[in-house]
Parts: sequence; structure tokens; C-alpha cells
Amino acid sequence: MKKFLSIFAIVALALGFTACEEPTVEPQPEAKKPTLSVDKSEILANGADKATFTATVEGVENADIQIISLKNNAILNSNTFTTTEPGVYQFKAIYGKESSEVVEITAKEVEKIVTLWANKSEIVADDTEAVTFTVKVDGEVVTDNYYITNLNYNSKVENNTFTATVAGDYLFKA
Repeated sequence: MKKFLSIFAIVALALGFTACEEPTVEPQPEAKKPTLSVDKSEILANGADKATFTATVEGVENADIQIISLKNNAILNSNTFTTTEPGVYQFKAIYGKESSEVVEITAKEVEKIVTLWANKSEIVADDTEAVTFTVKVDGEVVTDNYYITNLNYNSKVENNTFTATVAGDYLFKA
């Protein structure tokens, strides 16, 4: 019986030492930082021109990466960006708790094409016969926010019509 108690005491003592050991902590894997790139840094603010993003983690594209616009903190629904508002836009990729460096895209204002159209190229200089002008911006007829100038006299054309009392060649600008 004494032998049994001795063995029991040794086993209990051994179990006691092992129970006091610190649990081993597995090292946490290093956080994976996403990378964000874009195919072009300038687009036209026309709603059609677009920039395409590529978001990767360790060089591999991943569907769990979110691309966020820093202008309004909105998540993009796709990997492309278009706008009709000129300005500088900033984006970053988010993967878990990590984020990429900021990527900037400049949306440039689209220059308008103004066309001045005349219903006639010649009139009689009798102050009666008139030429009527139409102004178009990007192919669309406009009815306000413009003016037509007679470059010969540096004067504004009223009501989109011009008559002459003096014969000659006249130049106009919208």
C-alpha cells in the first residue's frame, strides 16, 4: 500500500507541474497589406472615360478587398471609376484591418465645342434681309448663356439676327 501511495504521489506531483505550465501561444500571422493601382491617373469628367483599379494582396487579386472613395467614404461597386464632376479623387483598398496607400485620380473638365451656324452666307445690305444664327454646344442647340459678337464692329448681335446697311464681309463669334 505504501508503494501505491508513493506512485500516486509522484504521478500527482508530475500532473501538478504540467498543469502549471504556461499555455503556448501560436504567433499571429503578419497582417497582409493590400496594394491598389490604377491604369490611368487622369480621366475626362464626361461620365464615360474611366479608370480601372487593380487591388491585390501579396500580388494576388482578392474578392474580399474593398476599394473606398475617400471623398465620401463609399465602397465602389466595381473596379472602375467614372464621374461627371471635375476634381481630384482619392481611393484606397481595404483588406481586413489593413489599408493600401492612397491612389489619386484627376477628373478633368471637358472642353465644350461651340458651333455658330448661320442660315445664310450672303444677304443684301438693305437693312431688311437678315441672317439668323443658331448656337450649338457639343452639338446641342442652346437658347441661353451665350452671346454672338460681330467682330467687325466688336458689337453684340441682338436676337440672333444680323442685317447690314454697308456691303462687305462680316465675321461673327459665339
